[in-house]
Amino acid sequence: MQKSGLIAEAPIIFLIVLWLSLTSSASAIEVMPLEYEFGEVEVGASSSTIITIMNYTGHSHIITSIAFAEGSSPDFSLATDLEFPMVLESVGFLEVEVVFSPSVAGPLTADLEIVSIDSGLQIVTVSLQGGTGHPPSGACAPSQ
Repeated sequence: MQKSGLIAEAPIIFLIVLWLSLTSSASAIEVMPLEYEFGEVEVGASSSTIITIMNYTGHSHIITSIAFAEGSSPDFSLATDLEFPMVLESVGFLEVEVVFSPSVAGPLTADLEIVSIDSGLQIVTVSLQGGTGHPPSGACAPSQ
């Protein structure tokens, strides 16, 4: 008795679909958190957080840059010294410390862009926010 062509090919189709799903989801690094709120930090003080870049795939990724996007407040900075390009090994991770040191009162924002190359260019953006309602001591209050 001869099997139907579709039934005979089912295991092959299943393996192709499985391979495509594994390779397509495995082509990206993961970054946590994607958003971070520093809250209220006094002018002249600082607060920091750790951004973790993870590679849960079965192959290495090349990170070409980690930098703040144009238009980001200069009151956000990286405390971690990095050299590029860098290789993020399979099932590896990298921790990057971001520091917020407000120099002016008010809400401030920055976008940290993590650029990597795998099967193509990937840019992951981490949105950062912080602010203060406290002007530096000796500052004049706005006139009314």
